[in-house]
Amino acid sequence: MRHDQERGFEAVAKVAKTFGDSRALQKVLAGFATRKRDFDARLDRLEVCRA
Repeated sequence: MRHDQERGFEAVAKVAKTFGDSRALQKVLAGFATRKRDFDARLDRLEVCRA
């Protein structure tokens, strides 16, 4: 995991804690993190293919 991703997850945890144990918010944030990881993985594959 890259350092910027680590900081992002820490920020997500802090926001979730601020909003309390809102399951809906956690699901939304987890979904966003998953989509971001998928996007990063596709981008990495694209860069490898171009090299």
